[in-house]
Amino acid sequence: MFSHIESIACSLERYRLGFVDEAFHGLLELEPVALPELVEVYRAETNISTRRFLLNVLWQHRNPAVTPILAEALSDRESEIWQEAMDGLVAIALSRQNATIYD
Repeated sequence: MFSHIESIACSLERYRLGFVDEAFHGLLELEPVALPELVEVYRAETNISTRRFLLNVLWQHRNPAVTPILAEALSDRESEIWQEAMDGLVAIALSRQNATIYD
């Protein structure tokens, strides 16, 4: 099985060097199969800003598979994290609702 850890690590390094947009798009272009690995990287991260960034990338995929990690993040004591999770849950719900309307 192919691992996306190297691509994720490379994008995170770009993020830490200040290339936020490049890192964001690199992670957003990952295949949906890489989302569980991205979730694990999020869970292992200790820096709040990086965790918020990763959470944002996760929900920007608009994939319902990330809903559990967003629900988990709602319990985080850091307001930046639970607010990002709330934004993500709303965005995913709206995108699913819009998809239903246009079907």
